[in-house]
Amino acid sequence: MRRWLLPVALAFLVVGVALTLAGNYGRQLVHDQLAAQKIKFAPYDPSGQNGDNYQAYLELRDRAGTTVTDGLAARDFATYINAHVMQATGGRSYSEVSAEARAVPENQELAEVRRTALDGQLLAAIMWNTYGWWLLATVSFFAGIALIVVSRRSRPGPRAGPRFERNGRGLPRRSCTCPEPNMWLSTPREPPDLP
Repeated sequence: MRRWLLPVALAFLVVGVALTLAGNYGRQLVHDQLAAQKIKFAPYDPSGQNGDNYQAYLELRDRAGTTVTDGLAARDFATYINAHVMQATGGRSYSEVSAEARAVPENQELAEVRRTALDGQLLAAIMWNTYGWWLLATVSFFAGIALIVVSRRSRPGPRAGPRFERNGRGLPRRSCTCPEPNMWLSTPREPPDLP
């Protein structure tokens, strides 16, 4: 019997349970924190007057009006924010707008665009960070489940074949549940009578 198999199976089981619990905790923590913030996508409105028409990001249209409560929604919300920042800055990044605002400090409109870009980029970064932690927790959760399954498959089971027991003098004695050697031999049959 492979003596190393049982400790390896136990180690896989312990690590699998720990990863599953940690992953579940991480996913629940992300959910609870996002749900408490009550972050919502704008409702869908084709005219764009009382919501968003989602023209710049058609793939997010099915998220319209929903609340951000998990990592995938946080990733989509970061994409949504980035699209709005690009729209507000005329397609320029925060660093480009900031450089322009520093070059002309008396331009208040440019300072407001800079502030909008900064706020948007910070919120998008937080959403990307949330997505990263949610993804790590999800991978941990499913890796834990996989290790639990592997540990169940790799544990040693009952051995087939002869077993050895100790007799009264400490010497191994074979106790086999194997069939008797002559059991498979059939008794000779009489030839059939032919007409």
